[in-house]
Amino acid sequence: MLVALVVLMTLGLPFAPAGAQPRVETTPADFVQPGTQPAAGLGLLTSSVCRGCHGQYDESGDVEPWDGWVATMMAQAARDPVTRAAAAIAGVDAGQAVETCIRCHAPIGWLAGRSADADFDALAPGDLDGVTCHVCHRLTDPIARADSPAPDAAIHAALDLVGVRPTGTCRAQPQVACSSDAACGAAGPCDVGAGQGRFVIDPEDRRRGPYEIPFVPHQVVFSPYHRRADVCAPCHDVSTPTYSRQPDDTYALNPLGAPHPTQNPHDMFPEQRTFSEWRASAFATTGVVFPDGRFGGLRTATLPNVVPVATCQDCHMPTVNAAGCSGGSGRSDLAQHVFPGANTWVLGAILEQYGAASGLTAASVAAAEARTAEMLAKAADVELTQTGAALAVRVVNQTGHKLPTGYPEGRRMWLEVRFYAGDTLVAADGAYDEGTAILDHAATTRIWEAVHTIDAAVGAATGLAAGTPFHLALNNVVAFDNRIPPRGFTNAAFEAIGAAPVGQAYADGQHWDDTTYAIPEGATRVLVRLRFQTTTREYAEFLRDGTPDDTGPTVYALWESQGRSAPALLAEVAADLAPRCTPADGPCCGVAEGGACDDADACTSGDACRAAVCAGTVQSWDDVRCALGALAAPPACATAPKSFRKQIAARLRAAGKGLAAARRLADKGAAARKLRRPLAKADKALRQLGSRATTAAGAPPAKRIEAACAEAVTAATGRLRAAIGALRTGS
Repeated sequence: MLVALVVLMTLGLPFAPAGAQPRVETTPADFVQPGTQPAAGLGLLTSSVCRGCHGQYDESGDVEPWDGWVATMMAQAARDPVTRAAAAIAGVDAGQAVETCIRCHAPIGWLAGRSADADFDALAPGDLDGVTCHVCHRLTDPIARADSPAPDAAIHAALDLVGVRPTGTCRAQPQVACSSDAACGAAGPCDVGAGQGRFVIDPEDRRRGPYEIPFVPHQVVFSPYHRRADVCAPCHDVSTPTYSRQPDDTYALNPLGAPHPTQNPHDMFPEQRTFSEWRASAFATTGVVFPDGRFGGLRTATLPNVVPVATCQDCHMPTVNAAGCSGGSGRSDLAQHVFPGANTWVLGAILEQYGAASGLTAASVAAAEARTAEMLAKAADVELTQTGAALAVRVVNQTGHKLPTGYPEGRRMWLEVRFYAGDTLVAADGAYDEGTAILDHAATTRIWEAVHTIDAAVGAATGLAAGTPFHLALNNVVAFDNRIPPRGFTNAAFEAIGAAPVGQAYADGQHWDDTTYAIPEGATRVLVRLRFQTTTREYAEFLRDGTPDDTGPTVYALWESQGRSAPALLAEVAADLAPRCTPADGPCCGVAEGGACDDADACTSGDACRAAVCAGTVQSWDDVRCALGALAAPPACATAPKSFRKQIAARLRAAGKGLAAARRLADKGAAARKLRRPLAKADKALRQLGSRATTAAGAPPAKRIEAACAEAVTAATGRLRAAIGALRTGS
């Protein structure tokens, strides 16, 4: 619940009109990155050249490379209406920042120099094919490896000569820079600095891939690089190079007019860290074996599977037995070019907006959306455990990165929990209104998301309020990030890459998260759904209202026509519930005086039998969060006047914001005195709510709320205030 409360903040001031000076006066120099630079004569071809041989020759499915690729977000990256609208706002915020977007979303146009004005509208029609065949299959590893193809040495030397070769750091000594595995010796390999479109393109038209092919109509180079996850590194981390990480882990604006002072991506603000999350996971080191063979395609199809999956390709390019071109022989390890991920609705929007010019069809979009749903269903498992009157729900991250990962703005995952007595719904948590696309934040205990905002210094420089979210080119604060880490997670490794959890603690090795719910009396079964949404209503409205052109209204209209980014179902588990212990079962349900028991309140700790009564207390941050969630929708208040229920929600939002701020300070090791102010604000909000409940209970009958509701609210707020008092004392 606290996660949701963190994002219930102002969205900032009105935006600057088109043509106005950007809020931050950046220059092209601020976004210079190593790698192949824009130049004439690279001869990069559009995807239509590849379709004749690599597409539309196999009717058994989308196994042909071109047919799979065209219905992916990679192929449609430059047409993506969300990207276009977000980039329009980035142009208002930081001018030349849009050039960074174009670098990865339309690399042919960027390499040809058509992004100089930092404007997607300056691209040529062929540039709209996004990350094309010719871009990926001319990618060259910037790091010298023992198995590097022969032409790479000359390419590396040419880049070194002008000082634009991407470098890395030695894995066992990350403070040591390197450009080859050999330079690291036993401390290797050399891990390339990820992100920012730092790709190296073969200057000659040599098509590179993971196969030795003797007879083809164009020049081919066998490339081990294309079997390694590193080939995904250039675009699947994203950093904001106008900021530098400070000793206290904050991010400050650089002097403008020059490239980032260190050019180390981990010294820049971490907008996305998907590749680095993978590299800091067990997938990248030992690999992970899934006996059910959920990832990997044909290579893991023999069950129980014993083959580990390790690279990005293992999950996002599952293998099939098929030919890679018309007239070619079949391969048992052909990697499908389908790249399933977590974007559930934008391909349909692109087809609606661009029609046949996109290369999409209704059938190819439907097939791609089915693959996305299948990928999301593999991403997590949900496990239920009942202990007395408490239900523990564990969500296990089965991916090689955070869950969810990638572009953070507008993405969220949450639990929907529904308790039934027979067929009658008794209580619900995490309700989502399909008609309005609104998640009931006040009655949603667990949401996983990242919230990026701006600090006071950036606010003062831009005219926006500190804490304003969604401005990707200005964001310099990770205000919240409780997304579930992958296998192999360590706090030190994720801190080093700028991806540490914020607002929630995970232990080293933890790749799951547990949430406990109080089982309502009389409930006999439970239904738990894990849901994911690509684009929230809040973000869609931000884009609609924030762009200086028509890209915002356009994407909002598409979002509406495409089902408002209907939440995807990652997992669904139903279970019968064991009967609860009742007072009729004896004092403390048969437990002796002083013995441990369960008081049927999932939010209390240290339950024990005292004077024949089982009772516990709210003792920790997690207990307080749980109790706030329980108070958000007390069953006794279901029929109370709407005005009173709105007051409950408002006071809980205020309390939640104070508690979230205190929790963040505590996690950062702040002094006790710094915690007192946000805790005092939380206490004040609950005190006002308890007082209102008491007053309402004694009001004239026409204005009186039910006694049970008043008692429930008064008791709950009193208990929470006592707990907050203990936290203030113990902080």
